[in-house]
Amino acid sequence: MIGRFEDVSKRIGNVEILKNINLEIDSGVTLIAGPNGSGKSSLIKLLVGFWRPSSGRVTLLGRDPWNNPEIKRIVGISIDPPSLPKYRKGKDLIKFLEELKEIKADRNLIQRLFPYTAALNRPVAEYSSGMKKRLSILLALLGENELLILDEPFSGLDVSGISEVARIIKQRAANGTNMIILSHLWRPIYNIIDRTVVLVGGEVAFAGERDEGIEFLQRLGI
Repeated sequence: MIGRFEDVSKRIGNVEILKNINLEIDSGVTLIAGPNGSGKSSLIKLLVGFWRPSSGRVTLLGRDPWNNPEIKRIVGISIDPPSLPKYRKGKDLIKFLEELKEIKADRNLIQRLFPYTAALNRPVAEYSSGMKKRLSILLALLGENELLILDEPFSGLDVSGISEVARIIKQRAANGTNMIILSHLWRPIYNIIDRTVVLVGGEVAFAGERDEGIEFLQRLGI
């Protein structure tokens, strides 16, 4: 069991953005999708401990994720839009993760996501949206993570970037990495999806096998 939501709701002010979520996320690759504003990113912020639920219980890899520093060491997370220190250089952020996780970065992976590695010598403030996305994904992929959580991994990327990121995701899946992927662009990774969760209006509208979930999404026009 990767993650579990038990009677979870989340309010911001007077607005209930997630409503009575009961959901189990198993090992493998899970696609979470739904219309804009359906609560996908909010669900993940609860799962990784960025937020606390207003009610109910969340567990991630058997742990309470709220304010849990261990989660940052064993889970690779790329949120959308990327939240990166804009005055830090890309290479400095890589070094920070190397020290946090006590690893050495995969130079081949860096080359694949940043063919022009000189860009890593520049501060994040000078990056395009596509470069920020590439860096966010790179940081999430560093190390031997028990779980990868990728929020809209193709957002802001050109065609070649989408293809490369999709190849990397597929390779990680083939190596047995557990993943939760939030994306409305599910076609590039269709073959590796094990199950689908669909959120609509802050509620779980579907949770089940891939093909049934994709049919549900297509009926929603996604």
